[in-house]
Amino acid sequence: MTPPREVKFGNLTTHSMIAKMKSARSQSSVNKVTTSYNKWNTSIITEAKNAKQAQVSQTSNILASMSAVADAMGLLNNILGNSDSKTTGVSNQSNSNSTSNQSSSLSGAASSGGGASSVSSGGQYSGYAQNLNNNFSTGVNSSVLDTIRSYVDGACTSSVLSNLKPSLANESVKANQALVQAQANFNALSNQKATAEANVSRLETQADSAKNESETAKTSLEQNKSNLNSSIQARDKMDEQLSSVNSEYDEACSNVKTEEKNKSSAQNEVSSAKSSVAKAQASVNSATQSLQSAETTLANTPQTLEDGTPNPQYQAAKAAVDKAKTEKQQAETSLKEAEQYQKTAEEKLNQAEQSLTQAQETKANVLKELQQSESKYKDLAEKCEQMQDSVEQNQEQYDTSLQTYDDTTANYQRLNSELQTQQGILTQYEAVENQVEALKDSVSSIKELGDRLDKEIELAKKAEAGTDGISAEDKSKTEAEILSNASSTEGCSASKTPLENMIASKDFDVSKCTGKVWSENLNGIFGSASEFESLGYIKNTDGSFTDPRTGVTMVNVKGDDYEWLAAGNGFSQISGEHVYNNLIGRDWTGAAEAAERAKTQQNITLNGFDENGKPKFKWK
Repeated sequence: MTPPREVKFGNLTTHSMIAKMKSARSQSSVNKVTTSYNKWNTSIITEAKNAKQAQVSQTSNILASMSAVADAMGLLNNILGNSDSKTTGVSNQSNSNSTSNQSSSLSGAASSGGGASSVSSGGQYSGYAQNLNNNFSTGVNSSVLDTIRSYVDGACTSSVLSNLKPSLANESVKANQALVQAQANFNALSNQKATAEANVSRLETQADSAKNESETAKTSLEQNKSNLNSSIQARDKMDEQLSSVNSEYDEACSNVKTEEKNKSSAQNEVSSAKSSVAKAQASVNSATQSLQSAETTLANTPQTLEDGTPNPQYQAAKAAVDKAKTEKQQAETSLKEAEQYQKTAEEKLNQAEQSLTQAQETKANVLKELQQSESKYKDLAEKCEQMQDSVEQNQEQYDTSLQTYDDTTANYQRLNSELQTQQGILTQYEAVENQVEALKDSVSSIKELGDRLDKEIELAKKAEAGTDGISAEDKSKTEAEILSNASSTEGCSASKTPLENMIASKDFDVSKCTGKVWSENLNGIFGSASEFESLGYIKNTDGSFTDPRTGVTMVNVKGDDYEWLAAGNGFSQISGEHVYNNLIGRDWTGAAEAAERAKTQQNITLNGFDENGKPKFKWK
């Protein structure tokens, strides 16, 4: 049996994987770590900061040893359940089928013994990745971060630096979203960790004991099978002599052999059914624990954050409860099916035993008649009768030992399956803990880069002060015009500039927008309106869509082909073989004017809102 909490995956073990993860995480000389997980579709982006350095390297070093984490996580995914949380059950004992081999010359009466591992109970609850959402991706673009660093380290204008903020904000959103989900996964596993540790301690002892019982039963079964097969060989050899001179006896012997084979086949089915029930019961136990853990997590998760906004972890926990309930129902259904399969197999075995008994009685009657009517065959008939009695006695002992072996083996399989489940939870806890820490480093590094960017923008603005040539009166006039246009119609539209749209959407929860950040220099994109709406972009009454984070608006220029252009860039826009001369200005009233106004607003940005909700402007 696998040693305590030491699950082997090829050449790696639980302990070795975790040690490599922790070793990789402790490296201090690394600026950034990027590791992709194939199945979890997630990336760990770690930006380790060095406060003593005056500048951050433009090129990030890749930590070679961190590949061990990817290897470990890939292996974990292979064993910690598929994406549909199904698996084929526990591995069977390596010797579980060793008792099933028998010389082809035998009748097959003792050909079962160990068939318990031959049938799977169907789809089973994995029990490992319990209530975790592994279908998320950070998608953090390291090349974008490197580019921003190069600009920050260089001598750039405030306008150039400011144009980098949407890209950095986009990377920050992705990293934070991944961290929130990873933290939710970690919280779910934290609730399972204490229970798993207690279960491992208990199950190790029980599984060891069950394994010993199974091995003892196997030894007894093999001995009884050997005795049975030997008696069958001796009986058949004796029967051949009498069968050769009496056709009625030959037919009776043939019928007994046939029914013995039928009984052996039925015994194999019962063995398989018991194994299936054991595995299904283990799945139900795991699913029950999973549901309890999910309900605990939900009960301990606040519905809203401190600022009153909805807590995404609460929604994740709520979804986890629903998923756990479904998986528990599926596991219970599989158990019922396995139990019905066992019941049917046992009924079939009972019928086979009755048929064998009838065949044996017929054979005994023929022997009795031969003893009474054929004096010359009396001695031979008596020996045949003794041989048949010996077979039936050995068959009874074999049947008893087979039932004991099947029951003890099924019990061991159930306990061992549950043990592997609990060990897997502890292993995954360590892996997710490292994932959370790496994502925290990533978020912290991006925030640090953002702070540096803001500082460089301020320094650049101070250096550029007084060079714009715009009077205070003109600035005031421009600000008033922006406010007027922003409130001219309700909501956002293609007839408003990005700045005006940002003001018009000030009450919109930007956290709901999860799509790519649209910038003013983004010419065109592809997609359907329903896709944009699902990603949280604002759907406007004029048919356009606005990114509330930047105010940039996209309009559809290709009908059902779903080709969209930025409203401010759509004039004389060339896209492939299509030329859209004044197309946007023709189909979207006010868009052309908005594009012109946007040019006069390039030196002004929105700097939040005051306590009364009035926009605060900042001139470059």
